[in-house]
Amino acid sequence: MTPRCTALLLALPLGTAGFACATSESPIAFCTSVAPVAITVDVSDSLSGQPLADSASGVVQAGAYVDSLHHAAPSTTLLFGGVRLGTYDVTVDRPGYNHWVRSTVPVTQTGICGNVLPVHLVALLQPAP
Repeated sequence: MTPRCTALLLALPLGTAGFACATSESPIAFCTSVAPVAITVDVSDSLSGQPLADSASGVVQAGAYVDSLHHAAPSTTLLFGGVRLGTYDVTVDRPGYNHWVRSTVPVTQTGICGNVLPVHLVALLQPAP
């Protein structure tokens, strides 16, 4: 490790899981350890645009891998799920609304630090008859 890398690591706040380094060949890079997210879903009423994620639920599935959709607090419109690359089927349910499904959603990209880059979906739920 170069002296500059050591100085940068010592300057990081305690509890920060990351690495910073600069060499003559590369600029400074900083990667933090964050929870990966594969899919985000914005959930709203298709007619009024009213946010609906607060009482919605659902799952994301890529092959045998299944994860629940989680609420992104304090957002009332956003759900998220999945932690890895793959091709997902996404299902959103909410009482009083038709079942919403999006199939074969490819999550294929990673960021500079190797983190999964999430795919953002919009679920416009239709009221059930």
